[in-house]
Amino acid sequence: MPALLIIDMQVVMTWPTPAVRNNHQAEAVIRGLLSAWRARNAPIVHVRHISRPSR
Repeated sequence: MPALLIIDMQVVMTWPTPAVRNNHQAEAVIRGLLSAWRARNAPIVHVRHISRPSR
Protein backbone atom coordinates (compact mmCIF):
# COMPACT_ATOMS: atom_id res chain seq x y z
CA MET A 1 0.00 0.00 0.00
CA PRO A 2 1.42 3.44 -0.88
CA ALA A 3 2.16 5.80 2.00
CA LEU A 4 2.62 9.56 2.13
CA LEU A 5 5.99 10.50 3.64
CA ILE A 6 6.45 14.09 4.86
CA ILE A 7 9.94 15.05 5.97
CA ASP A 8 11.07 18.30 7.65
CA MET A 9 7.88 20.29 7.18
CA GLN A 10 7.88 22.36 10.33
CA VAL A 11 6.54 25.64 11.62
CA VAL A 12 9.88 27.29 10.89
CA MET A 13 9.14 26.83 7.18
CA THR A 14 6.31 29.35 7.51
CA TRP A 15 8.29 32.03 9.35
CA PRO A 16 9.19 35.10 7.32
CA THR A 17 12.89 35.10 6.55
CA PRO A 18 15.16 37.44 4.66
CA ALA A 19 15.96 34.59 2.25
CA VAL A 20 13.90 34.25 -0.90
CA ARG A 21 11.80 31.09 -0.96
CA ASN A 22 11.20 29.22 -4.18
CA ASN A 23 8.47 26.99 -2.73
CA HIS A 24 5.65 29.38 -1.86
CA GLN A 25 3.02 26.73 -2.60
CA ALA A 26 4.63 24.01 -0.45
CA GLU A 27 2.21 24.32 2.46
CA ALA A 28 -0.87 24.29 0.22
CA VAL A 29 0.40 21.30 -1.76
CA ILE A 30 1.16 19.35 1.42
CA ARG A 31 -2.27 20.19 2.87
CA GLY A 32 -3.88 18.89 -0.32
CA LEU A 33 -1.85 15.68 -0.23
CA LEU A 34 -2.69 15.13 3.44
CA SER A 35 -6.38 15.64 2.74
CA ALA A 36 -6.34 13.17 -0.15
CA TRP A 37 -4.40 10.55 1.83
CA ARG A 38 -6.70 10.91 4.85
CA ALA A 39 -9.76 10.51 2.62
CA ARG A 40 -8.29 7.20 1.37
CA ASN A 41 -7.38 6.09 4.91
CA ALA A 42 -3.86 5.56 3.58
CA PRO A 43 -0.78 5.57 5.84
CA ILE A 44 0.93 8.89 6.55
CA VAL A 45 4.45 9.13 7.99
CA HIS A 46 5.53 12.55 9.25
CA VAL A 47 9.20 12.87 10.22
CA ARG A 48 10.23 16.02 12.00
CA HIS A 49 13.40 17.35 13.55
CA ILE A 50 13.31 18.37 17.20
CA SER A 51 16.16 20.55 18.45
CA ARG A 52 17.16 20.63 22.06
CA PRO A 53 18.48 23.85 23.58
CA SER A 54 22.26 24.01 23.62
CA ARG A 55 23.85 23.46 26.99
